Amino acid sequence: MSVILSDELALIGHTPEGARYGGAPRVAIAAGEVGELLLQQRLVPDGRFLLVRDPTPTGHPVPDQVLGQLVHRRSPMRLGTLLVDRANCYPAKMNHLVSTGLVRAEARGSVFARHRYVPEPNLRNAVLLRLQNMLTGAAAPDPRTVALAGIVHGAALGTELIPFADHRAALAHFGEREPLGRAVQEVLARSNTAAVAATVIVTSS
Repeated sequence: MSVILSDELALIGHTPEGARYGGAPRVAIAAGEVGELLLQQRLVPDGRFLLVRDPTPTGHPVPDQVLGQLVHRRSPMRLGTLLVDRANCYPAKMNHLVSTGLVRAEARGSVFARHRYVPEPNLRNAVLLRLQNMLTGAAAPDPRTVALAGIVHGAALGTELIPFADHRAALAHFGEREPLGRAVQEVLARSNTAAVAATVIVTSS
């Protein structure tokens, strides 16, 4: 089975040792699922909503699950709402990646994180190299890598993954123009606002 955009984001959203980066890999992986459907022309954006352009399954179980969810809705779904819904499915997605061999689960003793998900190193490095080559101009932009860059920027993963400031500036150039990257930023901004509000309520009560 081919490696899709959400798989690539899962690979680079975890350290080589399997820890999750401090950005937002859960939302990034969810955006990768949507991005795959956009790349395969199953969905089209309509403002903040997603419309089904072609209900034909892609043949990959993960994006097809998302596509089926949208096909059976009576009305279009907000992109931000879908990203939050799919981000909450993170454990099931990682279990799927374990079953395919893209990541390896290692048990942890922490109450907050039961597993580390160690990415397959060669695939992880290949994804990062493709991204770096586009950012440095060594390779021409292509739709898949542009979508990858936009989501990486939107999920604030650039600081962890891109070591040089000029390359991060190139990442921001793509991220600020890529709709999925902007959508991820909006989801995270709302999440952070809600977290701050909850903290204020707790500390003031």
